Amino acid sequence: MEWSRQLLIRVQAIHQFKYGFVSNLSGFLTEVIWHGYTDTVPPFDFLLPVPLHHKRMKERGFNQSYLLSKNLAKKLNIPIYTDLLVRTRFTIPQADLTGDVRKKDLHKAFDLGGKADLTGLSIGILDDVVTTRSTFFECARVLKRNGALVVWGIVVAHGN
Repeated sequence: MEWSRQLLIRVQAIHQFKYGFVSNLSGFLTEVIWHGYTDTVPPFDFLLPVPLHHKRMKERGFNQSYLLSKNLAKKLNIPIYTDLLVRTRFTIPQADLTGDVRKKDLHKAFDLGGKADLTGLSIGILDDVVTTRSTFFECARVLKRNGALVVWGIVVAHGN
């Protein structure tokens, strides 16, 4: 029974963080990620938060992925880069779309924020919630096209 109570608390926290804009839950949710982190994940050269378009950032007031990335990077003692990957196109909220439509909507929605040589680097991309992984795939496509060797996605929760 205790595990179901803990699960409910986590689900409620994730929902409030993502849709209720409760930014001070980032520490708790970083701990959720940290406790799920295993030795099978390779070391990263750095972390990247999934970027928000500037219009979405203005609506929300903060980037959930950035807050989680900042906390996790500190625990891992690695840098976080917030301007390496940018969202170049405004997209509608992905939760409102089906898998195939998400892929089309996200196509070319991300790019590098400038010139960067990512050759041979291992990069962790962090997002709060993932369903179809379309956002991760598009971010990874950009990073790998620019030389990244390994790109891992890290999330607080996944589902469909």
